[in-house]
Amino acid sequence: IIGLRKEFPAYPIGFSDHTEGDAAAIAAVALGAALIEKHLTLDHTKVGMDNGMATEPEPFAALVEKCRMVQQGMGTEERIVYPEELEQRRKMRRSVVTACDLPAGHVLTRADLCAKRPGTGIPPDRIGALVGMTLRHAVAGDTVLEQGDILEDITL
Repeated sequence: IIGLRKEFPAYPIGFSDHTEGDAAAIAAVALGAALIEKHLTLDHTKVGMDNGMATEPEPFAALVEKCRMVQQGMGTEERIVYPEELEQRRKMRRSVVTACDLPAGHVLTRADLCAKRPGTGIPPDRIGALVGMTLRHAVAGDTVLEQGDILEDITL
């Protein structure tokens, strides 16, 4: 499924399931199958070419539900931040913080900086950009750094 999705990205890729149970179909959905073909029978006791591997309506409905749950759980590549998450996200994010008291005019080194909560200041992925920049004024240790603390402009 993965290989076919790469080779034919413009087309939905399906899985023709000729196995007993639902594991193969569920795995196919987890790998990106857009369609599942599964034989359905109303009665396993009837004679038929594919009746042995076919699924009856109740287990078939359960399979559909499991496949939908897997699809939902896989999500999308797009990261959606819901309004309910914003406050918690702000609390959980980190900011660049001074590791110790630093004087005005100090040129920042990596050892001067660490990342701590809350995420209200410069994001920690900018620590490398801060190294070599100059402090505008003295900054106490354990202080969240902000653009106004730095003489140079930092691109966020």
